[in-house]
Amino acid sequence: MKELTASSFSYSLVDKDTEGKLINLAGVINRQSAVGIAAILEMGESIKAAQELLANHGDGLFGKWIESQCGISRQSAFNFSKSFATFGLAKDCKSLLQSFTAEGMYALSSPSVPPEAVKQAKKLAEKGERLTGAKAKEIIKRFREVTPPKSQPVSDKAPTNNKPPATLTFDPPPAEEEQAEDEVGQK
Repeated sequence: MKELTASSFSYSLVDKDTEGKLINLAGVINRQSAVGIAAILEMGESIKAAQELLANHGDGLFGKWIESQCGISRQSAFNFSKSFATFGLAKDCKSLLQSFTAEGMYALSSPSVPPEAVKQAKKLAEKGERLTGAKAKEIIKRFREVTPPKSQPVSDKAPTNNKPPATLTFDPPPAEEEQAEDEVGQK
């Protein structure tokens, strides 16, 4: 699915009455989006607290609790918690609330994202640039090319278990993120 950019829509395609109505509706939608981003960050703070409370209560207990008591999937809880850890509550940062989409915020909240990429995204948000998932991934890619993620030293010895050596990836697949969440819940 192609993500829309600011330059992909022209009001010249509609009459003036429709243009005015669309501009007003865009304002309403954008204000509600900012409320949604604030809510995600606030939920992330609460989710992090719940994870800490359930950390020593057994394997997967947090996931069961968040799904049954809050109706939130473990993956969404992980996204909310990581977003809070990366951005905080952002009460005093209107640019974050008004410029970031949830997808952009989630992409920048991955543990493997270079901190410089997050700083750059915040600077762009302060300038009023919309930070979508695609834009966030573009920023992350640019900073990964400059600053590759830290990796484990690679041994030049042949593996002794007849298994191929593990490959390094930049972002953990969702299953690993959920596993990491369960491990956080166990601490």
